[in-house]
Amino acid sequence: MLAGIALCVATTIIVKSGKWRYAWVTGIPLVWLLIVTSVAAWQKLFSPELRIGFLVHAQDLSDKLASGVLSAEQAAKAPQLIFNDYLDAGLTALFIAVSWILAFETLRVCRAIVAKRPYPPSSESAHIPGRLAEDWVRD
Repeated sequence: MLAGIALCVATTIIVKSGKWRYAWVTGIPLVWLLIVTSVAAWQKLFSPELRIGFLVHAQDLSDKLASGVLSAEQAAKAPQLIFNDYLDAGLTALFIAVSWILAFETLRVCRAIVAKRPYPPSSESAHIPGRLAEDWVRD
């Protein structure tokens, strides 16, 4: 998610700076990242494999707890594990939703910039070279 945020911000900055022809440099990795993480999130949420899917694992533990096939020690830990599975599923869904919302917002802003429509103003300041660079150039 952090990489997706960084790529969305970088793509938007590139387009806002008038260099939209270079947006592919960050756009292609962004699309790839969204596809890969979305597929992984989908698998973690809805995989029928017990060792992969959060929801199927929680349901399996619930069924075993209800039928009484778990040992006393396992039965004591099962409610916490079930809660953790549902929490993990909820957070996974939230994070992937936030990633897609951010990607669509980046696309919306970039399209507005390219089409010369109103868009949120930039808050980036112009580059100011530091003294270190000036000293290095003189030497």
